[in-house]
Amino acid sequence: SPSPSEPPSPSPSNMPTPGECEVDVEIKCTDNSGTDCKEIVPPPPQCNLGREIEVVTFTYIGGRCEQSSNTQEDTCEDFNGGPSKVAESSIVCFDENTSDGVTIVILYDGIVSVGDIVTVPASSSAPLGSKISCEISQDDVKKQSLTIVTSGDN
Repeated sequence: SPSPSEPPSPSPSNMPTPGECEVDVEIKCTDNSGTDCKEIVPPPPQCNLGREIEVVTFTYIGGRCEQSSNTQEDTCEDFNGGPSKVAESSIVCFDENTSDGVTIVILYDGIVSVGDIVTVPASSSAPLGSKISCEISQDDVKKQSLTIVTSGDN
């Protein structure tokens, strides 16, 4: 076996301090076909393609208006702190464009939990109007109201 080296041997280098570590990372974003993410063109924000919309389906996420992923210029207002993300919610949606301006046509009335799918169909007599309004309550206390544009133009 080799004998130890003669003194003085070189000292080990000092460990770097946490603030001195630098990392250079390059991220390449592509879709499943290999297209660069910057080249992907989003579809136009119109969903009806000239046809009347007969149903709107969304996932209920609970919480305040600002956490919604709705990209429409919609109207959303929180009341009493907004809906909790843990309690069940009552959702009532109605057609905002009634023909006589007085009659309210309820399109959806149900109890949901976060993650549930909510499907708002048109009334039996007509397709969805250009807007529907939904009110969300918990324990019989109004927590949120929102309007969803269903004309297909937004």
